[in-house]
Amino acid sequence: MDDMWSEPGRPFPNSVTFTDDTSVADNQNSVVNDDGTSNITASAQIREMQEQLESQRVEFENRLSAMDDGQGREADDLKVEKEHMEKQLIVVQAQMKRLLEMRGRGKIDDDFVPFEPVIYTARQLRLIRKVLDRWRAHRAFSMAETVLSNAVTVKEANVISKELGKDVMYNFTIAAGGSLAAPSSSLDSIANLDDFGDVADPVLASATQPSVGIKVVDRVHNAIYVWSLDRLNQQVQKMRNLTTFIDRPQYSQHFSSAQPFYDSPAPVYSFIGNSLISLAPLARKLSATSTVPIFCRYTSEAIGSCRVDIKVANVIAPVKRGNGSNASTRASSPISNSLHPGSKVSCIMTIDQVKGLGSNDFASVHIQVRLASLTGPSVQTTEVYASPTVDLVTSGSSELKFRRTFQLAVTSKVLMHMREGYAPIEFFAALQPTYLERMER
Repeated sequence: MDDMWSEPGRPFPNSVTFTDDTSVADNQNSVVNDDGTSNITASAQIREMQEQLESQRVEFENRLSAMDDGQGREADDLKVEKEHMEKQLIVVQAQMKRLLEMRGRGKIDDDFVPFEPVIYTARQLRLIRKVLDRWRAHRAFSMAETVLSNAVTVKEANVISKELGKDVMYNFTIAAGGSLAAPSSSLDSIANLDDFGDVADPVLASATQPSVGIKVVDRVHNAIYVWSLDRLNQQVQKMRNLTTFIDRPQYSQHFSSAQPFYDSPAPVYSFIGNSLISLAPLARKLSATSTVPIFCRYTSEAIGSCRVDIKVANVIAPVKRGNGSNASTRASSPISNSLHPGSKVSCIMTIDQVKGLGSNDFASVHIQVRLASLTGPSVQTTEVYASPTVDLVTSGSSELKFRRTFQLAVTSKVLMHMREGYAPIEFFAALQPTYLERMER
């Protein structure tokens, strides 16, 4: 395994003063961190964690060597335990690298949690997998139970809409959580007003996990949108009021005959799908270009593709100030090729070469990117950026392009999102009747 600490394969000596290029000069030039601790204290804590991880690494390697020489044990058990230990060792190595980064800065990140590896036997691993499988089955069963318990309500809504000739259909769907829970186009006539009126759906807007929702196929307005089950129950009650007083004009005049069946106003551009782009290169200050599929919101099938280019334009490193001293001018750490909390990064996102979106299904289409997609949920922002619309009747989808420069302030939570998360690229379109017919099936 690769050694993480020094060329001869030993940890650095337990002295307060470091002599490598990432060390703090001396006690007199110590820097006071934001949390009130000096970098000398932080470095001592980091060294202690380094020693613990080093001992764990050595123990893992010894155990793996013993497994290679093991006799009299089941081959399958050995294989399972070895794979588990190798994964644990990879996590330990990743933590060791991150400790080196923090050691170079002389500060422990707020979101850093020391890793405590646990070694399980093959029997324990089988029990863990069995529990996880049961939990997943229970979650799937809960969704199935929700569908069955609300099937009568959905059927009633479809029957009433057909009797009154409303030309709308309701069906179950899985509503995504997070930023894709209830996406709406910023170019719509209801832009900046979707928190008011009849279109508000706080249940979907606050959803963080996938849940059962209602897909509304609105043929009157050539649109598709999603309701929560709570919203459906409210609308069905209004539908019942219409049927109760339909033959009594003195009462029915107080009810809108269309209001219970559609969003009012209905969206001009419906959310048709999204692409996902990894932010890991951005966290490492790397530019990257990827061709990613566009997945349909309602069928999860790939309906097209696009090229996404994220170019790092500028990075402003965090400035350390202590006792009025300026930031250090020493050479950066060999592993400083990643963003740090307190940095500011400017990046240019370009989306082009869109393929697969045709005029048979969509009259016009546009791309949309949310600032929260890049920063994660820790930053409360509603900024949304949209591309110009492209008329697919007169132009091809290759004319659809998006280009935007983003200025991001990096915090610990934002950095964690960049390392582990994906940014959704949203696609909205004015729908054709043929697309609506296919979504009804």
